[in-house]
Amino acid sequence: MKTIFLLFLFFVFLSTTRATDENTNFLAQPTNRLAGIQKEYAEIESAYYKINETLPDTAEGRRKSDELWKESDKEQSDLLSEAVALAKLDPKSDSGFAALEWVLTIPHSYYLPAGKPAMELTTQFYAADPKVGKIIAWVGYYPPDAKSDSYPAAINLIQNVAEKNPDRTARGQAMIALARLAKRKFSEAEYKKTSDVDSLAIEAEKAFDLVVKDYADCPRLRNALIGQLTLGQEAEQELFELQNLRIGKMAPDIKAKDLDGASFKLSDYRGRVTVLVFWASWCGPCMAMVPDERKLVDRMKNRPFVLIGVNGDPRLNDAKRAVAKESMVWRSFWNGTNGPAGPISHAWNVRGWPTIYVLDGKGVIREKNVRGEKLDKAVDLLMKEQASEKL
Repeated sequence: MKTIFLLFLFFVFLSTTRATDENTNFLAQPTNRLAGIQKEYAEIESAYYKINETLPDTAEGRRKSDELWKESDKEQSDLLSEAVALAKLDPKSDSGFAALEWVLTIPHSYYLPAGKPAMELTTQFYAADPKVGKIIAWVGYYPPDAKSDSYPAAINLIQNVAEKNPDRTARGQAMIALARLAKRKFSEAEYKKTSDVDSLAIEAEKAFDLVVKDYADCPRLRNALIGQLTLGQEAEQELFELQNLRIGKMAPDIKAKDLDGASFKLSDYRGRVTVLVFWASWCGPCMAMVPDERKLVDRMKNRPFVLIGVNGDPRLNDAKRAVAKESMVWRSFWNGTNGPAGPISHAWNVRGWPTIYVLDGKGVIREKNVRGEKLDKAVDLLMKEQASEKL
């Protein structure tokens, strides 16, 4: 009852605030109006996390958490749309650009009604403006899914900046974005094992090579978790993945400490079919996989198989608590105090959690990002293959 009452008070407060703001915002200066929208957006986010922490880890608690998220998401979506409406009033003004930049540096917005019109306005008024670089750095790093309504608008924006912008740094953000889109096509082909996988890999490599050749010293105009990388350094990371972490390549070795502080290497387990999982306690999809991982490890007990984690928790105790709570009996490397931006995930160019690699007994990458039943089938196939090789 307490939780329901808190939710009621929270959304009554929001609706009251919104009603008051609607009566005053029209007369307010655009800059002040945007600041008000941003403030309310932040308040909703803060309130969501505070209330969500009070919910128990039960079926009913998860249901209420889902309802809370949907309500909060709707409120924030409306605020993002208000910001785009503000930009439309005078898109060439400083406040108009500030509204567009704010919306488009929130990747979540790309899947909301505000995303597409914000991208279209930016293309129309700022494709040739040097200050668009930060927007492109974000849109290009977190492009919407190809099935999203905003995907064509995102591609059009990136291509227009690549073709029209006179500023080398802004143009560089667009060029590396196009390279990442080429890599995305390759990754999809690799996952589906289509016949054009090699040609798509070559296209992606060429695109990143162009970034290294012409834009290597340009800064990345996006907040970095590990220092401030240049576009050249980012492109080289992507090239390393394309050239060394493809299916059929020998997996690079990993040498680091586990969660108990003991050093070990990935290659210590050569001779066993290996599932390598980049996971963290803060990653919902990672933790949702754990029951299936436990079943797999139990099913493969006393056989030449091992599951190894790479943990992305910045606080070691968070990882240890998750391991104890979820009975994760397998070993994990710790990625260090930088969490998801630690040295192992950096070297392997991990951008999504979880990321999964399946290696055969020789250490060759045979599958990537398979889960559930597909992961079980991949492991079973490699186990049979390994057994037949020993006959």
